[in-house]
Amino acid sequence: MHDREWKEILNGINFQGLSCENVIDRIKERLLASEHQDAHNAYRQWERNSFDVNYLFPLQNEHIDGECTLLHLAASYGLKDVVKALLKIGAEINAKDQDDATPLHWAAISGNADVVASLLKNGADPSLKNKDGKTPIKLAQDNNIKQLLRMAKKRQFFKPTTIRRCLEKK
Repeated sequence: MHDREWKEILNGINFQGLSCENVIDRIKERLLASEHQDAHNAYRQWERNSFDVNYLFPLQNEHIDGECTLLHLAASYGLKDVVKALLKIGAEINAKDQDDATPLHWAAISGNADVVASLLKNGADPSLKNKDGKTPIKLAQDNNIKQLLRMAKKRQFFKPTTIRRCLEKK
């Protein structure tokens, strides 16, 4: 399925009273309601895998032709509420895509500091490397994200005030 279709689907559920109890149902509804045949195919493939929250969905865009989880997508799009709901229902925080990149890699690359902070607070490992041997800090462009990742790598305690201070520097 194309990246823009996933973005449309996940953005569509982000603000609709989302909870861990209904996140999967909301995604299923949006896949079935989509005008794109790829969305219907993704639904059927996911259904054959019992709607596993860690299912690797096909993804294409100008840079990627591979697979990733819903958590990778939500992290990339900066959808903090979707990320939280997926984590609460068992999404693997350090799941790997076809290039061994984790949702933390995707959030760091995309510049989503709130999602990076949320993933780190929930136990994402900032030392994991992708197939190119790069950690999320090597891929991040945003200095606030780099600071959050450095703190996490040093295993400094994540106090809400410290995270807030990093996020406010934008």
